[in-house]
Amino acid sequence: MKSTSNHSVLVLCVFPVSVALRPESGSPFLEKDLRMDATQCDEREPEYTTSKQVQAWFLGRSRELWKQKYMQLKGDEKRLKNRVNDVTKSRERWREESEQMKTRVRELEAENAALQQQLAALKKDGLRTAGSAG
Repeated sequence: MKSTSNHSVLVLCVFPVSVALRPESGSPFLEKDLRMDATQCDEREPEYTTSKQVQAWFLGRSRELWKQKYMQLKGDEKRLKNRVNDVTKSRERWREESEQMKTRVRELEAENAALQQQLAALKKDGLRTAGSAG
């Protein structure tokens, strides 16, 4: 309880605003401007019942778990980077092979067309020679 201007005031500390209630009226009023000042509310330090050994053990365990998690994530990152590199190389190899095959198909199609023309010319010449002989 604080006493200001001859009235008793009950101070409730709720962050970020300190609100004071006048017991006789029950109406809230702002004790100060909107400020976040923990020293006004916390006049005493909290008492910890956990021993320092237990706190040290807990922090040590927390640190070890964090390290394990970090090492796991680091391993996952390396594995995924290697996978990306492998897939990229494989994709390049397949792309290169595909381009070679397309080139080969174009060459064979051109060769096939040339052979078809030769065959047609031979058939035409063959029919002419057979027609003039008979």
